[in-house]
Amino acid sequence: MDPQKRITQYVLNSWKIERGLPNTNVLAIAQDRSGYLWLGTMEGLVRFDGVNFTLFNSSKTAEFLDNFVNNLYVDRQGVLWIGFYHGKLLSLEKGRFKSHIFPRAISNISHNCLVEDSLGTLWIGTSAGLFYSSPGHDGTIKQHPAFLGTKIHCLAADRSGRLMLSAENKGLYCLEKGDFQRLLADTDQPSLDVVVFRQGRDGTLWLGTLAGLYDYQDKRLHHHPLKPGNTESIRSMAEDRDGNFWVGTEGGLFRWTQGTFETLDSDRGLSSNFVYSLYEDAEGSVWVGTLEGGLTQMRDEKIIAVTDREGLKGEVFRALHAGEAEVMWIGGYGGYLNRYQNGRCENFSLPPRFRNKTIWSLEADAGDSLWLGTDAGLLHFQEGRFREMPLPGPAAAMETRCVLKDSSGRLWIGTYGAGLLCRQQGTFKRYSGANGLRDARITCLFADRRGNLWVGSETGLNFLGAGKGEYFQSEPLLDGCRVECMYEDGRGSLWIGTRSHGLKVLGNGRLGSLTVNQGLFDNRVYAILEDREANLWLSSELGIFCVPKKDLEAVAWGSRQRVTGHLFTEENGLKSRFCDNGHPAGWKSADGRLWFATVKGVAVINPSRMHPDDRVPPVLVEELVVDNRTLSPPDTAVAAPLQLAAGSKRFEFKYTALSFIRSIKIEFKYKLEGYDKEWISAGSRRQAFSNDLRPGRYNFRVIAANADGVWNMAGAAFAFYLHPFVYQTWWFMVLAALAFSALSVLLWQLLKRYLHAVTFWKKKTQIGHFKILETIGTGGMATVYKAQDMLDKKRIVALKVLKEENFLDENQKKRFKHESLITEQLDHPHIVRIIERGEMDDCWYIAMELLRGESLSILIRRGGRLAVGAALEIMLQIVDALQAIHAQNIVHRDLKPENIMVSQGHGRRHFVKLLDFGLAITPAQSRLTMSGVVMGTIRYLPPERISDGTSSPAGDIYSAGIILYEMLTGSKPFWSEATGEVIHRILKTYPLPPKEISHEVPRELNALIMAMIDKDPAKRPSLDAITADLRRLTEKFPAPQ
Repeated sequence: MDPQKRITQYVLNSWKIERGLPNTNVLAIAQDRSGYLWLGTMEGLVRFDGVNFTLFNSSKTAEFLDNFVNNLYVDRQGVLWIGFYHGKLLSLEKGRFKSHIFPRAISNISHNCLVEDSLGTLWIGTSAGLFYSSPGHDGTIKQHPAFLGTKIHCLAADRSGRLMLSAENKGLYCLEKGDFQRLLADTDQPSLDVVVFRQGRDGTLWLGTLAGLYDYQDKRLHHHPLKPGNTESIRSMAEDRDGNFWVGTEGGLFRWTQGTFETLDSDRGLSSNFVYSLYEDAEGSVWVGTLEGGLTQMRDEKIIAVTDREGLKGEVFRALHAGEAEVMWIGGYGGYLNRYQNGRCENFSLPPRFRNKTIWSLEADAGDSLWLGTDAGLLHFQEGRFREMPLPGPAAAMETRCVLKDSSGRLWIGTYGAGLLCRQQGTFKRYSGANGLRDARITCLFADRRGNLWVGSETGLNFLGAGKGEYFQSEPLLDGCRVECMYEDGRGSLWIGTRSHGLKVLGNGRLGSLTVNQGLFDNRVYAILEDREANLWLSSELGIFCVPKKDLEAVAWGSRQRVTGHLFTEENGLKSRFCDNGHPAGWKSADGRLWFATVKGVAVINPSRMHPDDRVPPVLVEELVVDNRTLSPPDTAVAAPLQLAAGSKRFEFKYTALSFIRSIKIEFKYKLEGYDKEWISAGSRRQAFSNDLRPGRYNFRVIAANADGVWNMAGAAFAFYLHPFVYQTWWFMVLAALAFSALSVLLWQLLKRYLHAVTFWKKKTQIGHFKILETIGTGGMATVYKAQDMLDKKRIVALKVLKEENFLDENQKKRFKHESLITEQLDHPHIVRIIERGEMDDCWYIAMELLRGESLSILIRRGGRLAVGAALEIMLQIVDALQAIHAQNIVHRDLKPENIMVSQGHGRRHFVKLLDFGLAITPAQSRLTMSGVVMGTIRYLPPERISDGTSSPAGDIYSAGIILYEMLTGSKPFWSEATGEVIHRILKTYPLPPKEISHEVPRELNALIMAMIDKDPAKRPSLDAITADLRRLTEKFPAPQ
């Protein structure tokens, strides 16, 4: 844990009930030699591998008589000791729990604390006194004659391994040559009993009481007030390998480093202020156990975030510019200019007229002054003061997107709508279409080393050659591209980031292009920086992408098909993966660090420290499940394989890799030797299955790679022998072969008939009076074909046919028939039309009109954000269709972009048809899909549908709101790779308002979307109200023609 970072700059990862943690009260944490993390909770003992939690308690394990685990300790032999609040003591060794009995005279004891001294003696502190278990005595518990009947608050071992303890009302003691000696004189005793203490590496003895924190050094006691005016109750302590000293209290978590305390509490991202346990694991992460807040992991990551927790003011940051003495100037929305230097942030409030405006651009000038381009005009900043610079023309406060000072001292000002301005010696000159500029909406300015000026706009790129007059040339290869940023590399190649056309490169008179089709993670590129190792770093709305420049060049010039790079997101330290556009939106400082603007602050990357984690993760085979019977793997020291009975059919192997750094990114490969010839890639899945293995010897092997792709090639193995039945022995096989030969002719005849029937079915090209022409697509229930009506050969239809494997599935047949019945009731221009439905030889089909166009999901994926007018046009048609559906007492329940077809026709550029009523319900059919499983696409389901299965018209309105959000922002409001995390965000969190992602979204439309996706169905607007709002907005933002 880098002591140079602020405590708020570490990555926090929390687990509560919704992420699988069985109980949110984590009282103790320990890590065993295998690498598992063990948690003591009020519900029992919990094992954690970074992804899955396993609970051990009285309902599952016979040795547990009490579930309140408040102490854990791993001794030098690797035994896990488990202390219970009500006096029970267990140990776990080689997968077996063992109970340890206290002397009979002692009963009803509580408050266990555990520690091992340098001699290997395990000491147990209880409410009834001090107990111990000597090494080599099979875990027998004895009572020490000292402190009889006295409550022991805490046990610890000092740096030399001596036992130290805190006894109620008696103070602190250490065990010296068999006798307990007082550690502190009476005059040095804290005012209250010490409940937790620890000796630091420098010899300082830290003492925690219910009235605050103390340290004892040089025979003097010092009190440390953690918060001015407050007395904190100390509950836990830990010192990590980097010298940070951590203190858990009932008022948050504190870190002592370099002579000062910093705090982290629930206002700064901690899951709870009641910190009752702290632990540093083998990888250097610090784990925080809390009351009611569950478990939190704190760790270093590759990216440092500078946010409001470090003093940054504003939001949706867009522009960066370095100043003198390691100063970084930061601007965005919210009315503030930020000056960040050496971990401290100074804020400058913009003039009143600019308070709610966006800083789009920053440019340095002489005397450490700064130019600010805003959406309300141009500002000059010097010595802490702002001066507005009126621009020539009818609107002096015009939107200024970019400012650039060239090598000759000219100041170029790119406006959004009023063209390009040049300020020289106090006078302005305007450049427009008459000077060759193709667009007055300027988005980017760049001066290359040859003195050429490049001007990016909404629709392309212009350039003005050095000394070539005042007429701009056009770069035709970028026609139609919105240019966001430019970068010139050492060879003079110009790299160009665009809004939706990916990355372009101009070099040696030719243009190369890279998009998501060639391996980029996003077609939106907002900043391009090059590190000292010739890697390019690209910021986008999906994160920050790093790839070797030579690989990009190879793809751009056609010698390679795809690039492979690394995408950095929240898991790597970003507070938000959503980077934004500005001028410039990225900066490389003199020390080689890379700075990127994001919607939640600034991301700082030091490429020289971005080395892959070379620690290989320990790999374990946890168990083998054979025909629903769980078997533990044998001890690896035992050579003999596990013996399995004949007839065993279903085999499930459960395995894990114990790394807690981005655990969900760990990848696995496995191979069942004796069956598999090659390694099988399992991705992040931690299970493997095999069925109907032949008798014989097998060895299941699994290997894993950590989140940075470093493989543990040794992995883990599990050997077993599957015994044969009598009929599977060699001599029985001989007899069976003879019997089989006698029947071979008959079997061959039957086989030929069967193959003939299969061949006939596969060659079938006509269903009813429809001739199949080609396959359009396939899903889980049916396949859709393009077909010709043989009764009217001019008519081409979309023929939806129930899959063969569903012919005998009554539920699928009911659902298929149900879809056709519902769709047949609806006659509406924006709902797909049914032509015919029928059944032939148990083959069910629906003939529908054939739609020409593309789904809304493809339209969004291809073009990114839609224009406001286009989104309004599409949503009005969707709402119109929903009104017709709801008027028939039908709820669609599966509204998503994939089920909306968009085509050009009927006088519209975007004509909508609503598809797929497979999940729709009516009052008479409401139980057709009520199987206990939530059906539909999770990211578009309303929260009430997920939580209790409620389906109503308000649910369709919610889904429509999600679609409108995605059309306007190009991103999903509740996004995560993990389904469980998506469900948690839908139920518990609120998305970033669309206007904060795209300022093009009108405020009224922003409010309408947030109302449509309100978590309370009763608060969502009606379809009539939505229609009225959309029509009013359409008058301001007409649909494109």
